Amino acid sequence: MALETAITICSSYTISTWTMIYAQYLSEEHNEPTIDLKYVGIVLFIIGIVGNFYHHHILSNLRTKGNREYKIPKGGLFDLVICPHYLFEIIEFIGVSCIAQTTYALAFTLGTMFYLTGRSYATREWYLLKFGEKFGSDVKVLIPTKNENLPKHKHKQIVDLSHNARMTKSTASQKSLYSNLFVRYTSSRAFANSPAINDNKPSSVLKSRARFNKFVRNQCRIGFKSVDDANILFHEMIQMQPVPSLSYFTQVVAAIARMKHYEAAISVIEEMECLEILDPDVHILSVLINCYCHLNRVDLGFSVLGRVLKLGYEVDVALFTTLIKGLIGDNQMGLAVELFKNMLEQGIHPNSITCGTVINGLCKMGNTNAAIQLVKKMKNKRMEVGDVVYSMIIDSLCKDGMVTEAFRLFEKLIRGTSKPNVGMCNSMIRGLCNTNRWKEGMEIFEKIPNPDVQTYTILVDSLCKEGEVEKAAKMVELMIKKAVKPDVVTYSALVDGYCLQGRLHEAEKVVDSMIGNGCNPNVHTYNILINGYSKKKRTDDALKVFDKMSKRGLIANTITYTTLIRGFCLTQQLSVALHFLKKMQSCGQHPDLVTYSILLDGLLKNNYHKKAMNLFREMKDSKLDLDVVVYGILINGLCKARELESAKNVFHGLESNGIKPNTRIFNILIDGLFKGGLEDEAIMLFQEMVESGYCSPDGCTYNVVIQGLVCNNNGKRAIEFVDEMVGKGFSADASTAEILLGLSSDRNLDQSPLVLNSLSTSNTNNITFHT
Repeated sequence: MALETAITICSSYTISTWTMIYAQYLSEEHNEPTIDLKYVGIVLFIIGIVGNFYHHHILSNLRTKGNREYKIPKGGLFDLVICPHYLFEIIEFIGVSCIAQTTYALAFTLGTMFYLTGRSYATREWYLLKFGEKFGSDVKVLIPTKNENLPKHKHKQIVDLSHNARMTKSTASQKSLYSNLFVRYTSSRAFANSPAINDNKPSSVLKSRARFNKFVRNQCRIGFKSVDDANILFHEMIQMQPVPSLSYFTQVVAAIARMKHYEAAISVIEEMECLEILDPDVHILSVLINCYCHLNRVDLGFSVLGRVLKLGYEVDVALFTTLIKGLIGDNQMGLAVELFKNMLEQGIHPNSITCGTVINGLCKMGNTNAAIQLVKKMKNKRMEVGDVVYSMIIDSLCKDGMVTEAFRLFEKLIRGTSKPNVGMCNSMIRGLCNTNRWKEGMEIFEKIPNPDVQTYTILVDSLCKEGEVEKAAKMVELMIKKAVKPDVVTYSALVDGYCLQGRLHEAEKVVDSMIGNGCNPNVHTYNILINGYSKKKRTDDALKVFDKMSKRGLIANTITYTTLIRGFCLTQQLSVALHFLKKMQSCGQHPDLVTYSILLDGLLKNNYHKKAMNLFREMKDSKLDLDVVVYGILINGLCKARELESAKNVFHGLESNGIKPNTRIFNILIDGLFKGGLEDEAIMLFQEMVESGYCSPDGCTYNVVIQGLVCNNNGKRAIEFVDEMVGKGFSADASTAEILLGLSSDRNLDQSPLVLNSLSTSNTNNITFHT
């Protein structure tokens, strides 16, 4: 019995017992019953507890240790009653009622009688469905009475009716099983030695249990065409008498899991347990854990692990590896490492797959040093460290910017017995190209016997980003010449290269050529082209590309609409931009924070302040997490519109919205206050910024303050801030220096050596001043 069940039952009986004792205590003040049933109750209680114990003893000896097969109990009253232990338990409680003679004891006994009667009836129905004619028709639910001599054929009809009740909903699916599975796979290798199946008499197949088991085994090995076929086979198996052994059910569930239909596999296991067909063993529970981990429910996987341990099964390295992989997939690397250590403490030696799984997780988390240390331990223990593991390490080192270290490891592998695979070479080439080490990258490329499409794509993309589009185009030609077909990623990288150089006509030619070569452009390809036209303010051409994409049956995504909206904002077509916002929403594409920010900025810059505020309210209503960038755009727009009160209200409401203002927002508002003639408030905001403790003034802040003071004819105060700015290591920008040079006739300026030093520094930085 499961521990939780035992605790629940014991708690229930304990609470009921104490309640009866308390009810007995409350009844002491009442008169004694006219008839004393205490001794009658004691006799009944003794009879009940002895009979209950005896029949439980029979049940406990029904199966030998390790045997999980269901059997029909014999002996005692089992030949007359389905659950005689329930009958004797009722007698026990009748005895208790007679002893207590309280209303509560009687109510408890009646409740127990109804409950156990229902349980007995359900158990009898299950036995009829499970064993059919093998189960005696004269066995009663609870009260042993004389057999009514029900004819055998009548009993068979009852069993058949019960069976048919289960079969009613699945008649069509069973027909589908024979027509879709048996017939379909008769000609396959898995069923080649089996006789042809007669569609009209499918039951002939089932006459040979060995043949059917072989079919199940081979079918699970070669895989199912669909999960529906697997489910149909499963439901046929559970209706067979006797049911196949658990190993065949495990094979079916594992086959469903291999098809990545994890929820369907879990559903099958749950149905097995619900029908109490067979008790799951460690193999099927391992499949269940694997399914939960793939569904990112590693918590449920651990609950199944607890069940495995409770049942006394041995946990092997494969099960630990599955859980570690599940934790890594759920971004719980710390727990994965703890489980790995726990595995070692329990004396379970990890294999190369386990170590590879941990190394992969460490690399993805950016903890490459820990991954390297684990590789060293694997080598010390003479464990196999495959090319896949080394590829992970090299790729992670390159992503961390440690290209030199990755290259050393790569060269060491080349000099050793290992032969780097294409994936490892691709990671190394990408890392070298990203750090402008083209020569070494090309040397690796030339040494690869059979570079794949990814190898070429990495080089094409890197060349395009470096502005070497002509070389990238020649690389694509080389691919085709070497019979390596460029894919949509390769062509898209080349299109992006031409767009970055503003060569949009040639970019369109690439799209046309890829279609001609049988490679269909995707949404990303068209987004690159639309972005190129939008940046050049050629929105009409961008719309033409948008129409082409739609005609090819491609659905524009949020990036597509956002790119178009940016183009319309650049060309001051704000009404069209707002139209496309509504269009994307009507098409089921949800604007993100970038979309709204671009449109908000465009509206404010073009003095559509009312529409901008309406859009801002829409952003807040859409439950988007508005960040400091969005509020910066809004405050900047309000300051430029001289709506300083609104700008200040938005600024002072930031913290209530859970946002801390950054230096840029302080600078924007300080500049706006100065330009609005509110010098004192601007200085106070500067002081607030200094005292905030989390947002210190930068060089831009000082330049804004100095320019604001000079424009407000407060040159003396401006000089003080110049001294402070230079003392903190900041220098004047071109605009500030120009203003200061205009004040060179002021004697206060001449007396400040720090100011003069700042100006000379600005001059050495090749800043041109207009006087």
